[in-house]
Amino acid sequence: MLETAFEAGYYDWPREISGAALADELGISQPTLSEHLTTAERKLLSLVFDQ
Repeated sequence: MLETAFEAGYYDWPREISGAALADELGISQPTLSEHLTTAERKLLSLVFDQ
């Protein structure tokens, strides 16, 4: 999910794709997309910041 969002331009500035459009492309709701991305970001950040 995180890689898909990254490749679609979700993390670019300005964004190349909105959360709503990305969720629609993936066939999920926007809140579900947000939940998946937040979970993935938290896992990634814990690898960076945990000692």
